[in-house]
Amino acid sequence: MRTHERAGYDCPFCLIQRGVHDERNRPADVVAVTEHAYARISPKWWPANDGAVLVIPRAHHENLYGIPTEAGHAVWDLTQQVAVAMRDGSRPPSARRTPSASPPCSNCPASSAERPPP
Repeated sequence: MRTHERAGYDCPFCLIQRGVHDERNRPADVVAVTEHAYARISPKWWPANDGAVLVIPRAHHENLYGIPTEAGHAVWDLTQQVAVAMRDGSRPPSARRTPSASPPCSNCPASSAERPPP
């Protein structure tokens, strides 16, 4: 598949799963994790916007064209759970809070030496 990623690119979503955090990407921003997807609070960069939730596949995919069906369904399922939880003021029922229970981003562009053990 054709790629637009430059050499040495570090996907910001993969970095979060590998435990690389900064002022815009904190561990507390992760609100739900399933085997194939995770949800996090989007950084609050804009005035008068309290933020939003991003739901992302756990494995690295450069774009929509390369996401396997199973991962796409997992993202959509978690999106619905998070939306319902936000509406009802609760936590998504089938989601964990931390991504450490299963290996993050097995096909990330970063080397396996940089990943923490599962």
